[in-house]
Amino acid sequence: MTVPLAKYIFLRLRSLGVEQVLGVPGDYSMPMLDYIYEVDGLQYVGTCNELNGIYAADGLARSKRIPAVFSSTYGVGELCAINGLAGANSEDVPIIHLVGTTSRVYQENHYVCHHAPPQIKGYLPNDHAMYEQSSRPYCVAAEALWDLSTATKQIDHVIAESIKWNKPAILWVPFDMVGLPVDEEDLKRPLNTAIDVSPLTDEVVDAIYNALDKAKTVALLSDMYAERFNLQSYLHKVLDLTKAWGFTTLLGKSSIDESHPQFVGCYNGHLCLEAVWKNVEGADFVFNVGPNITDSNSGGYSREIKDEKLIMINKQNAKVFGKLYEDVNFVHVLERLIAKLESGFTPKSAEKPVAEFSDVELKGPLHQIMMPKLLSEAVQEDGFLIAETGTSQFFAMDVKLKKGAKFFTQVFYESIGYALPAAAGVAMGCPGRRVTLLEGDGSAQVTAQEISTIVRKKLPVTIFLVNNDGYAIERSIWNEDLDYNDIAHWNWTKVMEAFGAKEGEVENYQIRTAEEFLDLVRNPSFQQSKKPQLVELFLERLDYPDHLYLQVKLVGERNKINFQKFSEKHDKLPSA
Repeated sequence: MTVPLAKYIFLRLRSLGVEQVLGVPGDYSMPMLDYIYEVDGLQYVGTCNELNGIYAADGLARSKRIPAVFSSTYGVGELCAINGLAGANSEDVPIIHLVGTTSRVYQENHYVCHHAPPQIKGYLPNDHAMYEQSSRPYCVAAEALWDLSTATKQIDHVIAESIKWNKPAILWVPFDMVGLPVDEEDLKRPLNTAIDVSPLTDEVVDAIYNALDKAKTVALLSDMYAERFNLQSYLHKVLDLTKAWGFTTLLGKSSIDESHPQFVGCYNGHLCLEAVWKNVEGADFVFNVGPNITDSNSGGYSREIKDEKLIMINKQNAKVFGKLYEDVNFVHVLERLIAKLESGFTPKSAEKPVAEFSDVELKGPLHQIMMPKLLSEAVQEDGFLIAETGTSQFFAMDVKLKKGAKFFTQVFYESIGYALPAAAGVAMGCPGRRVTLLEGDGSAQVTAQEISTIVRKKLPVTIFLVNNDGYAIERSIWNEDLDYNDIAHWNWTKVMEAFGAKEGEVENYQIRTAEEFLDLVRNPSFQQSKKPQLVELFLERLDYPDHLYLQVKLVGERNKINFQKFSEKHDKLPSA
């Protein structure tokens, strides 16, 4: 039996649990998209542009924990999506990007057709594959189909590598190949997603076990890769068996359920609650799972954990008291560690530290310092909290999540505007779970078109839109009085109506005080609503979260010293 090539792609993806293909149609991709409608349980969801679409795919993949699928057309579409691919690559998010390309006839004969590159020097043959060079660096696997005899293996390779390493991958599908027959039996071929077990795994496990046994106080610090590779059940088991204290970073927030009895708080170097950083850095042993030590994920590099009491395990390596072990995988380590702990480990009984946010009076006009406590009431059990790049990331760190609630923010790649389409993607992938988005007025203007998708698909997204008159995070970093961080003033409570919402289909609110905020989020009708909601929060223009202010100050002072030293070494400055 045979099956059309494009249908093979979608059948393979559907077998993995994929339910949506997001995208923007184009004449080179539409013949491929037609086959979506021949696969039961698969639907196409159009987005407003390719950048928004791939951001939405990113959110869908993070929440559903399987590869998300995004489709675009050749050239103009695929190039628009590259920023989203780069972000997914930086933060380990599996996205399969399907690109409908020019036909093999056009490619072989170098046709000068729409979307194609121009002729070189105006007369030499162009190269239709030129755009591929732009996407390949951000993808764990990239395959351009051409030979029908190898096509299914190429398709399977792209999908398997994306799953294996939690990374984006890309497949270029020529216009003329989508309907050609391939062997349906190839769908029975298992995908190769296994990671080899390193012979050094047991040595790392023994080192961790011995450190746990000797230490009186243990901090289990979970970071970004633990969240991306869905290690929560392993981490909970280790906490239960060892009675270690549980901490996450900002990129790893919710990788340990914050209702877990051993959870303490979110660690971000010295730019977090004092009781958190002191108990992480002061523990006898720090067991760091899935670390990604970036500037904004380490409090501007203020993290101070000494190698002599630190073991780190990650997806492709481990570091034991400063010694590197290559090709050791954290899943293999955790599986064997848990088995060893279950065979007879005696946990220590050190009392869990308490890390509480400062006692802020929730009265009067809204201020950034109030937001963690206010939002702790707003996020629902089993819901999602997504923070946009900007001030929201910094106060979100201390929001206390209820049981089953998940959090993410793009605090490594930091693409302003990412979170709004990502929230739409989460809501598509996890129907029935309320999605709470912390959005800024400046960043929302970058990708606001995707509010129309939220409205059109009636997605249960609550947008808390921080209206502080522009790019507050940029103002906090540099020259807060100059106008390059100013924006137009939008009538936010009319935006969903402008994007097609009919009366009664959406809810809009404006909040200026803490009392108004609490009255709203405690209202059962607000909590139980299934409609899209937009809550405009009015804050002062130069009101910054403390964590942000301190990071800007710390990094600025360090940069000033380092830049001066570098310049003295490398620059020959003219004499006065």
